[in-house]
Amino acid sequence: MKPRTKLHHRIVDLASYLPTITKEAKQWAYQTTLEHRGYQTKNRVLCLDCGETFSPTLVSRKKAVCPHCETKLQIKESRCTTDKQINYFAIADVLQEFQIIRNYELIAYYKKGVPVKYHLHEILQYWIDPNGKSTMYGFKHNINWCMDSWSGPMEIRVETRGWSGNKYDVYPRYYHPSSEFKPEYKKYGIDHNLKVLTFQEAIQKIPHNPKLETLLKAKYHPFLGIEEWRINQFWPSIRICLRNKYKIKDATMYFDYFDLLRYFKKDLRSTKYVCPKNLHKEHDILMNKKREIIRLQAIEDENQSRIRRQKQLEEAIIE
Repeated sequence: MKPRTKLHHRIVDLASYLPTITKEAKQWAYQTTLEHRGYQTKNRVLCLDCGETFSPTLVSRKKAVCPHCETKLQIKESRCTTDKQINYFAIADVLQEFQIIRNYELIAYYKKGVPVKYHLHEILQYWIDPNGKSTMYGFKHNINWCMDSWSGPMEIRVETRGWSGNKYDVYPRYYHPSSEFKPEYKKYGIDHNLKVLTFQEAIQKIPHNPKLETLLKAKYHPFLGIEEWRINQFWPSIRICLRNKYKIKDATMYFDYFDLLRYFKKDLRSTKYVCPKNLHKEHDILMNKKREIIRLQAIEDENQSRIRRQKQLEEAIIE
Protein backbone atom coordinates (compact mmCIF):
# COMPACT_ATOMS: atom_id res chain seq x y z
CA MET A 1 0.00 0.00 0.00
CA LYS A 2 1.29 3.45 -0.85
CA PRO A 3 1.82 5.77 2.12
CA ARG A 4 -1.30 7.83 2.75
CA THR A 5 -0.85 9.56 6.10
CA LYS A 6 1.90 11.74 7.54
CA LEU A 7 2.92 8.82 9.75
CA HIS A 8 3.23 6.49 6.74
CA HIS A 9 5.36 9.01 4.81
CA ARG A 10 7.58 9.56 7.84
CA ILE A 11 8.13 5.82 8.35
CA VAL A 12 9.01 5.28 4.69
CA ASP A 13 11.48 8.17 4.88
CA LEU A 14 13.09 7.02 8.15
CA ALA A 15 13.37 3.40 6.94
CA SER A 16 16.03 4.45 4.46
CA TYR A 17 18.28 5.49 7.40
CA LEU A 18 18.26 2.06 9.05
CA PRO A 19 21.63 0.28 8.84
CA THR A 20 22.00 -2.96 6.93
CA ILE A 21 22.63 -6.15 8.86
CA THR A 22 26.29 -6.67 9.78
CA LYS A 23 28.48 -9.66 8.95
CA GLU A 24 28.71 -10.44 12.67
CA ALA A 25 24.92 -10.56 12.95
CA LYS A 26 24.70 -12.84 9.93
CA GLN A 27 27.28 -15.20 11.39
CA TRP A 28 25.39 -15.20 14.70
CA ALA A 29 22.19 -16.10 12.86
CA TYR A 30 23.86 -18.98 11.00
CA GLN A 31 25.35 -20.41 14.20
CA THR A 32 22.55 -19.76 16.72
CA THR A 33 19.14 -19.78 15.05
CA LEU A 34 19.52 -22.97 12.98
CA GLU A 35 19.74 -26.59 14.07
CA HIS A 36 23.04 -28.22 13.14
CA ARG A 37 22.17 -31.75 12.04
CA GLY A 38 23.93 -34.89 10.97
CA TYR A 39 22.25 -37.79 9.17
CA GLN A 40 23.57 -41.22 10.14
CA THR A 41 23.38 -44.53 8.29
CA LYS A 42 25.07 -47.83 9.08
CA ASN A 43 28.34 -46.85 7.38
CA ARG A 44 28.63 -43.08 7.56
CA VAL A 45 27.43 -39.81 9.08
CA LEU A 46 26.63 -36.85 6.82
CA CYS A 47 27.38 -33.39 8.21
CA LEU A 48 24.81 -31.09 6.64
CA ASP A 49 26.83 -27.95 7.40
CA CYS A 50 29.86 -28.83 5.30
CA GLY A 51 28.44 -31.70 3.22
CA GLU A 52 31.25 -34.09 4.22
CA THR A 53 30.90 -37.55 5.77
CA PHE A 54 32.68 -39.22 8.68
CA SER A 55 32.67 -42.47 10.66
CA PRO A 56 29.71 -43.36 12.94
CA THR A 57 32.24 -44.28 15.65
CA LEU A 58 32.48 -40.56 16.47
CA VAL A 59 28.80 -40.46 17.48
CA SER A 60 27.96 -40.59 21.19
CA ARG A 61 24.41 -40.26 22.55
CA LYS A 62 23.14 -38.93 19.22
CA LYS A 63 25.72 -36.15 19.24
CA ALA A 64 28.99 -35.67 17.39
CA VAL A 65 31.56 -33.07 16.36
CA CYS A 66 32.28 -33.00 12.64
CA PRO A 67 36.02 -33.59 12.10
CA HIS A 68 35.91 -31.47 8.93
CA CYS A 69 34.21 -28.23 10.05
CA GLU A 70 34.24 -28.82 13.85
CA THR A 71 30.50 -28.15 14.11
CA LYS A 72 28.57 -29.73 16.99
CA LEU A 73 25.87 -31.86 15.41
CA GLN A 74 22.61 -33.41 16.57
CA ILE A 75 22.56 -36.86 14.94
CA LYS A 76 19.46 -38.42 13.40
CA GLU A 77 19.17 -41.77 11.64
CA SER A 78 18.28 -41.06 8.03
CA ARG A 79 19.39 -41.86 4.48
CA CYS A 80 18.51 -38.37 3.25
CA THR A 81 21.25 -36.39 1.54
CA THR A 82 19.42 -33.04 1.30
CA ASP A 83 17.57 -30.83 3.72
CA LYS A 84 16.12 -27.35 4.15
CA GLN A 85 15.51 -25.11 7.17
CA ILE A 86 13.49 -21.90 7.42
CA ASN A 87 13.78 -19.74 10.50
CA TYR A 88 12.93 -16.24 11.67
CA PHE A 89 14.87 -13.91 13.93
CA ALA A 90 14.67 -10.22 14.76
CA ILE A 91 16.82 -7.22 15.56
CA ALA A 92 15.38 -4.37 17.65
CA ASP A 93 16.37 -0.79 16.86
CA VAL A 94 15.39 2.63 18.16
CA LEU A 95 15.11 5.53 15.73
CA GLN A 96 13.88 8.87 17.08
CA GLU A 97 10.62 8.14 18.95
CA PHE A 98 10.03 4.77 17.26
CA GLN A 99 10.79 1.30 18.61
CA ILE A 100 11.49 -0.85 15.55
CA ILE A 101 11.40 -4.64 15.34
CA ARG A 102 13.16 -5.79 12.16
CA ASN A 103 12.22 -9.35 11.20
CA TYR A 104 14.49 -11.51 9.04
CA GLU A 105 13.86 -14.77 7.22
CA LEU A 106 16.79 -17.19 7.07
CA ILE A 107 16.64 -20.16 4.68
CA ALA A 108 19.38 -22.80 4.67
CA TYR A 109 19.80 -25.33 1.84
CA TYR A 110 21.76 -28.53 2.57
CA LYS A 111 23.18 -31.08 0.11
CA LYS A 112 25.71 -33.87 0.36
CA GLY A 113 29.16 -32.86 -0.91
CA VAL A 114 28.31 -29.14 -0.89
CA PRO A 115 28.62 -26.63 1.99
CA VAL A 116 25.37 -25.20 3.27
CA LYS A 117 23.97 -22.25 1.31
CA TYR A 118 22.12 -19.45 3.12
CA HIS A 119 19.49 -17.02 1.90
CA LEU A 120 18.86 -14.21 4.39
CA HIS A 121 16.73 -11.13 3.86
CA GLU A 122 14.69 -8.64 5.88
CA ILE A 123 10.98 -9.27 5.38
CA LEU A 124 9.00 -7.02 7.72
CA GLN A 125 9.45 -4.13 10.13
CA TYR A 126 7.18 -3.16 13.01
CA TRP A 127 7.31 0.56 13.83
CA ILE A 128 5.87 1.15 17.33
CA ASP A 129 5.17 4.75 18.33
CA PRO A 130 5.20 6.02 21.96
CA ASN A 131 1.46 5.25 22.25
CA GLY A 132 2.04 1.59 21.40
CA LYS A 133 0.48 1.80 17.94
CA SER A 134 2.24 -0.52 15.48
CA THR A 135 2.70 0.13 11.75
CA MET A 136 3.99 -2.60 9.42
CA TYR A 137 6.48 -1.89 6.64
CA GLY A 138 7.79 -4.74 4.50
CA PHE A 139 7.28 -7.19 1.67
CA LYS A 140 3.97 -8.72 0.64
CA HIS A 141 3.33 -12.06 2.35
CA ASN A 142 1.99 -14.67 -0.07
CA ILE A 143 0.59 -17.55 1.97
CA ASN A 144 -1.80 -20.36 1.11
CA TRP A 145 -1.97 -24.15 1.27
CA CYS A 146 0.90 -24.61 -1.21
CA MET A 147 3.22 -21.61 -0.72
CA ASP A 148 4.65 -19.24 1.88
CA SER A 149 6.84 -16.50 0.48
CA TRP A 150 7.66 -12.79 0.75
CA SER A 151 7.86 -10.73 -2.41
CA GLY A 152 7.30 -7.33 -3.97
CA PRO A 153 8.64 -3.94 -2.84
CA MET A 154 8.93 -2.74 0.75
CA GLU A 155 5.66 -0.93 1.42
CA ILE A 156 3.24 -0.07 4.20
CA ARG A 157 1.22 -3.22 4.97
CA VAL A 158 -2.13 -3.49 6.70
CA GLU A 159 -3.47 -6.32 8.83
CA THR A 160 -4.96 -9.04 6.63
CA ARG A 161 -6.99 -11.81 8.23
CA GLY A 162 -7.12 -15.26 6.67
CA TRP A 163 -7.46 -18.92 7.59
CA SER A 164 -4.26 -18.69 9.67
CA GLY A 165 -5.00 -15.33 11.34
CA ASN A 166 -3.18 -12.13 10.45
CA LYS A 167 -0.77 -13.15 7.70
CA TYR A 168 1.67 -10.38 8.72
CA ASP A 169 2.21 -11.80 12.20
CA VAL A 170 5.86 -12.91 12.47
CA TYR A 171 7.10 -14.98 15.42
CA PRO A 172 10.91 -14.70 15.65
CA ARG A 173 12.60 -17.42 17.72
CA TYR A 174 15.57 -15.22 18.62
CA TYR A 175 16.51 -11.56 19.02
CA HIS A 176 20.07 -10.52 18.26
CA PRO A 177 22.04 -9.68 21.47
CA SER A 178 22.83 -6.19 20.16
CA SER A 179 19.11 -5.35 19.95
CA GLU A 180 18.25 -1.94 21.37
CA PHE A 181 15.04 -1.38 23.35
CA LYS A 182 13.58 1.85 24.69
CA PRO A 183 13.97 2.44 28.45
CA GLU A 184 10.19 2.28 29.04
CA TYR A 185 10.25 -1.32 27.79
CA LYS A 186 13.53 -2.35 29.41
CA LYS A 187 12.21 -1.46 32.87
CA TYR A 188 9.68 -4.28 32.50
CA GLY A 189 12.44 -6.77 31.65
CA ILE A 190 11.77 -6.76 27.89
CA ASP A 191 15.09 -7.33 26.14
CA HIS A 192 16.76 -9.62 23.59
CA ASN A 193 16.04 -12.66 25.79
CA LEU A 194 12.32 -12.27 25.14
CA LYS A 195 10.93 -15.69 24.24
CA VAL A 196 7.51 -17.31 23.77
CA LEU A 197 5.80 -13.90 23.51
CA THR A 198 6.25 -11.58 20.54
CA PHE A 199 7.30 -8.01 21.28
CA GLN A 200 3.77 -6.75 20.54
CA GLU A 201 2.25 -9.30 22.93
CA ALA A 202 4.82 -8.42 25.59
CA ILE A 203 4.13 -4.66 25.57
CA GLN A 204 0.38 -5.34 25.74
CA LYS A 205 0.45 -7.88 28.58
CA ILE A 206 3.48 -7.34 30.80
CA PRO A 207 2.98 -3.66 31.81
CA HIS A 208 -0.51 -4.56 33.07
CA ASN A 209 0.39 -7.87 34.74
CA PRO A 210 2.96 -7.70 37.58
CA LYS A 211 3.14 -11.50 37.77
CA LEU A 212 4.23 -11.82 34.14
CA GLU A 213 6.75 -9.03 34.73
CA THR A 214 8.15 -10.96 37.71
CA LEU A 215 8.43 -14.16 35.65
CA LEU A 216 10.14 -12.34 32.78
CA LYS A 217 12.69 -10.65 35.03
CA ALA A 218 13.38 -14.00 36.75
CA LYS A 219 13.96 -15.50 33.26
CA TYR A 220 11.07 -17.96 33.62
CA HIS A 221 10.37 -17.58 29.91
CA PRO A 222 8.49 -20.90 29.44
CA PHE A 223 5.84 -19.66 31.90
CA LEU A 224 4.98 -16.71 29.65
CA GLY A 225 3.17 -19.00 27.22
CA ILE A 226 0.84 -20.36 29.94
CA GLU A 227 -2.69 -18.96 30.30
CA GLU A 228 -2.86 -16.17 32.86
CA TRP A 229 -5.63 -17.87 34.88
CA ARG A 230 -3.37 -20.90 35.33
CA ILE A 231 -0.54 -18.70 36.62
CA ASN A 232 -2.95 -17.00 39.04
CA GLN A 233 -4.24 -20.41 40.16
CA PHE A 234 -0.81 -21.67 41.24
CA TRP A 235 0.92 -18.36 42.00
CA PRO A 236 1.82 -19.25 45.65
CA SER A 237 3.57 -22.41 44.39
CA ILE A 238 5.34 -20.47 41.64
CA ARG A 239 6.65 -18.01 44.21
CA ILE A 240 8.25 -20.95 46.04
CA CYS A 241 10.02 -21.85 42.78
CA LEU A 242 11.25 -18.28 42.42
CA ARG A 243 12.59 -18.18 45.98
CA ASN A 244 14.43 -21.48 45.50
CA LYS A 245 15.62 -20.52 41.98
CA TYR A 246 14.12 -23.76 40.68
CA LYS A 247 14.64 -23.87 36.93
CA ILE A 248 11.96 -25.28 34.63
CA LYS A 249 12.28 -26.00 30.92
CA ASP A 250 8.88 -27.57 30.22
CA ALA A 251 6.19 -25.32 31.71
CA THR A 252 3.33 -27.43 30.30
CA MET A 253 4.56 -30.54 32.12
CA TYR A 254 5.14 -28.54 35.28
CA PHE A 255 1.55 -27.26 35.41
CA ASP A 256 0.32 -30.77 34.65
CA TYR A 257 2.39 -31.86 37.66
CA PHE A 258 0.62 -29.19 39.75
CA ASP A 259 -2.73 -30.68 38.71
CA LEU A 260 -1.53 -34.14 39.80
CA LEU A 261 -0.40 -32.81 43.17
CA ARG A 262 -3.80 -31.25 43.69
CA TYR A 263 -5.52 -34.50 42.58
CA PHE A 264 -3.66 -36.44 45.29
CA LYS A 265 -4.21 -33.60 47.81
CA LYS A 266 -0.53 -32.89 48.30
CA ASP A 267 0.71 -29.70 49.91
CA LEU A 268 1.18 -27.20 47.06
CA ARG A 269 3.14 -24.90 49.36
CA SER A 270 5.76 -27.45 50.32
CA THR A 271 9.19 -27.18 48.72
CA LYS A 272 9.40 -30.99 48.78
CA TYR A 273 6.56 -31.30 46.27
CA VAL A 274 6.81 -28.01 44.39
CA CYS A 275 10.55 -28.28 43.67
CA PRO A 276 11.22 -31.99 42.98
CA LYS A 277 14.78 -33.06 42.20
CA ASN A 278 13.60 -34.95 39.12
CA LEU A 279 10.44 -33.41 37.69
CA HIS A 280 10.00 -35.97 34.89
CA LYS A 281 10.33 -38.90 37.28
CA GLU A 282 7.90 -37.51 39.88
CA HIS A 283 5.43 -36.52 37.16
CA ASP A 284 5.50 -40.01 35.66
CA ILE A 285 5.08 -41.67 39.08
CA LEU A 286 1.98 -39.61 39.89
CA MET A 287 0.60 -39.99 36.37
CA ASN A 288 0.92 -43.79 36.46
CA LYS A 289 -0.63 -43.85 39.91
CA LYS A 290 -3.59 -41.77 38.70
CA ARG A 291 -4.04 -44.00 35.63
CA GLU A 292 -4.13 -47.08 37.88
CA ILE A 293 -6.77 -45.45 40.07
CA ILE A 294 -8.85 -44.57 37.03
CA ARG A 295 -8.44 -48.11 35.66
CA LEU A 296 -9.57 -49.72 38.93
CA GLN A 297 -12.47 -47.28 39.18
CA ALA A 298 -13.54 -48.19 35.65
CA ILE A 299 -13.46 -51.90 36.57
CA GLU A 300 -15.50 -51.20 39.71
CA ASP A 301 -18.03 -49.16 37.73
CA GLU A 302 -18.34 -51.98 35.19
CA ASN A 303 -18.91 -54.53 37.97
CA GLN A 304 -21.59 -52.37 39.57
CA SER A 305 -23.22 -51.86 36.20
CA ARG A 306 -23.21 -55.62 35.57
CA ILE A 307 -24.80 -56.29 39.00
CA ARG A 308 -27.53 -53.74 38.29
CA ARG A 309 -28.26 -55.29 34.90
CA GLN A 310 -28.40 -58.77 36.47
CA LYS A 311 -30.77 -57.52 39.16
CA GLN A 312 -33.01 -55.85 36.58
CA LEU A 313 -33.07 -59.07 34.56
CA GLU A 314 -34.03 -61.17 37.57
CA GLU A 315 -36.83 -58.73 38.46
CA ALA A 316 -38.08 -58.84 34.88
CA ILE A 317 -38.13 -62.70 34.91
CA ILE A 318 -40.12 -62.76 38.20
CA GLU A 319 -42.55 -60.18 36.84
